Amino acid sequence: MKANIMKRAHQIAKTLEGDYRSRMSIALRQAWMEAKKEAKKEAKKEEKKGMKKNYASYHIDGSKADEFRAAALELFASKEVLVKVTGDTYPARYILREAGFQWNKYEKAYFGDKSAKAELDRISTASYSRANQKLVAALKFEEIEKGPELKKELQWRMCNLDRETMSFDIFAGPDTPKDILELAEKFGVGENSYA
Repeated sequence: MKANIMKRAHQIAKTLEGDYRSRMSIALRQAWMEAKKEAKKEAKKEEKKGMKKNYASYHIDGSKADEFRAAALELFASKEVLVKVTGDTYPARYILREAGFQWNKYEKAYFGDKSAKAELDRISTASYSRANQKLVAALKFEEIEKGPELKKELQWRMCNLDRETMSFDIFAGPDTPKDILELAEKFGVGENSYA
């Protein structure tokens, strides 16, 4: 890489006028700036490639729409309770993840079930860790029904609805709830790279 930068600097220096030392100094600065810009472009390309791999799209055919709707309604009717954690969650993010909570960037809150709450209570007792107890003291816990939350999430993830055939797509990423991902895999046709 350095050899290429030196070659480029000599090319630039030949086009400039004045003392060769000063021309070479200016040319080296310019060559390094060009190399840094190129490296940033490459890094962005790699980042975009990585993001494409994390997302997928599941196509739900119109012939399976009624079965999908029935399974979704059954899922939404679930009386299971979720624990929503809000407040100053950033300092406590590691213990929340360790306990089994998952971050939802759209709601800007952590979600988990009763077992995750029980584990958090266990690891935040004074006898376990005084530091964890202080972190958990700043959090707010709210119990909500799982069904309506999943319904909102599924509605947000549905796209490309064709009204004639009643087919649609569900896009999924690393933050997709497990229940919705299972529903999409069960009724979805193929898993395509989503960009």
